[in-house]
Amino acid sequence: ITYIFILASTILFSCKSQKEVAATDEQGLQKSEFFKGNTDKVVIEQIYIDASKAKLLEDYPTAIEGFKKVIKLDPANHAANYELATLYYGAGENQIAKQFISQAVKLDPSNKWYLILQAEVLGHLNQFTEATKVYEQLIKNYPNEFDFYYNWAFALIRADKIEEAVKVYDKLESLLGIDEEIIIQKQKLYI
Repeated sequence: ITYIFILASTILFSCKSQKEVAATDEQGLQKSEFFKGNTDKVVIEQIYIDASKAKLLEDYPTAIEGFKKVIKLDPANHAANYELATLYYGAGENQIAKQFISQAVKLDPSNKWYLILQAEVLGHLNQFTEATKVYEQLIKNYPNEFDFYYNWAFALIRADKIEEAVKVYDKLESLLGIDEEIIIQKQKLYI
């Protein structure tokens, strides 16, 4: 009899009451007293994790939907903006990618990876003048990342700013010393 009473009590208390069922948010997620005050944060994190999982499983439509939900719930979530930018960039939707990466950079302007993606997206959109500004910011933030100098010079060349590109190569040469690749690149500019 004691066993039956414990089993019945467990079943009774583990079943959802009408009040608990009614206490769900618009996403259909159960609100709990345990998470009171942190419900939104927990929900956002769970949606973000699920979207990341979908991205890893190459279920891109589900990932996009999830990251968009995160942004709807937390407009200041720069990571979700970045993830959406990478998804759209990977799909060749560069104009949409630009919108999301611009928002991510606006929310976290010193993030190296956001700036790199922003410069790449701008380059694919043939917006090289804007891309040069991003590379300039990257070099200010990370002066010892020498690849950024090459990318900056390339963007300057594509923006038809040859003299500025030569100055970037000169700066790189002052940091690295005499370098055959830099000499070849500068020579191409003078021809």
